[in-house]
Amino acid sequence: MASGRPKRSSTSGRRANGTVKLGDVKNSVTASKKPNKPARKTADKNLKRKGGNNSKRVKGKRSRVAVAAVLWTVIILAALLYLAYKLTVKPPIITPVPTPTTSHNIDDPQKPEDDNTTQNPQNSIPPEDDTPAIVRKDNFYTFLVIGKDKVGKNTDVLMVGSYDAKNVQANIVNIPRDTMVNVSRKVKKINAAYAYGGIENLKEEISLLIGFKPDFYILVELDGFVTLIDAIDGVDFYVPIDMDYDDPGQDLSIHHKKGLKHLDGQAALEVVRFRHNNDGSGYPRQDLDRIQTTQNLMTAVAKKMINLKTLLKINELVDIAKENLDTDLKAGEMLWLAKEALKVDVGSGLHFYTYSEETCMYKGLSYVYATEDEALKLINSTINPYTTDITNLDLIKP
Repeated sequence: MASGRPKRSSTSGRRANGTVKLGDVKNSVTASKKPNKPARKTADKNLKRKGGNNSKRVKGKRSRVAVAAVLWTVIILAALLYLAYKLTVKPPIITPVPTPTTSHNIDDPQKPEDDNTTQNPQNSIPPEDDTPAIVRKDNFYTFLVIGKDKVGKNTDVLMVGSYDAKNVQANIVNIPRDTMVNVSRKVKKINAAYAYGGIENLKEEISLLIGFKPDFYILVELDGFVTLIDAIDGVDFYVPIDMDYDDPGQDLSIHHKKGLKHLDGQAALEVVRFRHNNDGSGYPRQDLDRIQTTQNLMTAVAKKMINLKTLLKINELVDIAKENLDTDLKAGEMLWLAKEALKVDVGSGLHFYTYSEETCMYKGLSYVYATEDEALKLINSTINPYTTDITNLDLIKP
């Protein structure tokens, strides 16, 4: 029996009676579009995935280029810095030793061309001289080191140092401030030489004591010493005696107990400057023992200076040196010496000596004096810059 409901035709959207409803058309259109959506989404995803990969590749390539550019810039800067270092950091230039002159009139412009002395072959050849030529040791440098305060004219510290770059050895000879020097002035102490004629006069008078003029000088203001010690965070040091001294005139107030202490810059300066207590007690040998204390403190400072933590402050130390040093060394030469100093073994390559420990009274004043034999023995074994021994000094005999 046939149903009362109309049958659907096999044709989509068409009923048995041949009529088509609007809703059926919409459903048919919608159904026909559905299978295509997943395909489009997949295509879009593939396109995005390909585009993303390309973007990552471009970004990665740009990053590698940027890194390469930075590395190349660093390499160029390093090369330029190394070149600048090589051009500026050089060993000090030593003034050549003057060749001894003769009294012969060879090629003397004051003589006429027909003068017999220029025509005689015997006069044109200088006679043989038995005096050995003065020859410098290779890579051997000498320095006059002076310590003074900004107020006083006399020097507190005088040292002649040498550095043998070939054997990596440094010798320092302390010259006591009361050392007698052969000059015409009434007070013949070497510490007065700077006040009378500055650096050149001091170098001249030092040469009377050691037989040669040091190649370079380094004048250190004592305020700079304080700043330097503070910059390396102080130094551990054994104070050898009780120190109790006050001198308002020099703005000195020194009070330290015997024993191991950590000294800042001001305390270190006080220990170096101390000579005796207000009651007259103090070092048994006065200035000689003071020099020994100074040498011990300098050794402690040298050990602290080669500490890695201190080396990281090299720029700060250079600035301190610029502000508180007066020297005829060039900046590049000082940097070279600083580099060389790092090679020195403080225990076996750094040596301190005292010029003399003999004392005397001369015209009412206390002096330190040296005998020529003892002085020559010390100089020739430590700071003599020549290949032959120095044989005589211009010393005064009290």
